[in-house]
Amino acid sequence: MRKQEMRRIQINKLQRNAGFMEEWHQKGVEDWKKNQKRQRDRESKHLEFQLKQAQKFNAIAENKLQEAKDEVSDGIDAFETTLKSNGINPRVQKDFAEQAINASFNTKNGPGLMSQKGGTLGKSTMIGAPNATKTGAFTLESTGLKQRTKITLTDTTRKQREKRRRRLIGQQEELMKELELKQRENMVVELIKH
Repeated sequence: MRKQEMRRIQINKLQRNAGFMEEWHQKGVEDWKKNQKRQRDRESKHLEFQLKQAQKFNAIAENKLQEAKDEVSDGIDAFETTLKSNGINPRVQKDFAEQAINASFNTKNGPGLMSQKGGTLGKSTMIGAPNATKTGAFTLESTGLKQRTKITLTDTTRKQREKRRRRLIGQQEELMKELELKQRENMVVELIKH
């Protein structure tokens, strides 16, 4: 009888251990599934963040490209308007351009300006280009543009410019640190929420 009782106790103990192991294994699997879900959520949020950053960067790049295109087209229009105001036709016909090029290569004393009607104009009668060079090129003055002169810097102005530049760089670094700190705080808050 004593052996049977011991055997029953042993069997009960094994069954309890097996039940505990089964329960423990099941809980481990459930915890693993929860961890996997959290990791997938975290990865998807990170990917969403990267996508938004990329979209933002692309939008900024597209805006800059569009602004550059607009500036170029506005600059062309302004240049043509300036040419018109100085009496120069901005729309040159192809055959007139070829004649002018040929004439510039064929004359020794410098070309006269060709009229679009077919004749050659002498140097004294160049349309809107009294300041053309000997090779027939137009100067900035003849097109109504001015040449920018470079301002010479003194030691004090150079030091002031360097001081402003350093201050600006310092401010930019502070802003970047604050931005990174806010991003980290937001990430921690998001992690805590989930």
